[in-house]
Amino acid sequence: MQEEAPTWNPASPAESLRAYARWARDMAVIHFLGDQTHVELFFFLQKDGEGSLAPAPPGVPRDDLNATVRRKVKDEQIYGVIHIAEAWMYFPRGKDHTALQIRSGEIAVADLKGDDRKEALIVTMESRDGDYSAWLAPIVRDPAGNATLGHGRDVSGQPGPGLPRFFG
Repeated sequence: MQEEAPTWNPASPAESLRAYARWARDMAVIHFLGDQTHVELFFFLQKDGEGSLAPAPPGVPRDDLNATVRRKVKDEQIYGVIHIAEAWMYFPRGKDHTALQIRSGEIAVADLKGDDRKEALIVTMESRDGDYSAWLAPIVRDPAGNATLGHGRDVSGQPGPGLPRFFG
């Protein structure tokens, strides 16, 4: 596994951002498995590959944090955002009613109880060009509280319900 960030190719920023997101995902897994948790982080990347890393400030309401990220993206002409976080997720079980309620915005994943919601490590990537991907892996805890990750899923296209958009 590559421990150094991939080389950015200014002639191909979209592919460079995707490669950077895959690398960030791999590093997130390594750190999560080592630490049993992962701090929420944002990578902000310009089209030339220059960028910055920022942890999410503690105690900031989610809507305020997302609005701050959107402002930064707009004000600084950010090309791509990679977001790493632990969050509650719903993993659909076929065509179930709960999935329809979440997709329609009738209920939020955070409002679900018990086995209907799962902790997950999430790595999303979004670009100014409209490219979007997400990788979601359920966090599995044993009775002693030790954590590992279940099978990760790659999702492309548009963000699912509850996942923020930082462009547009």
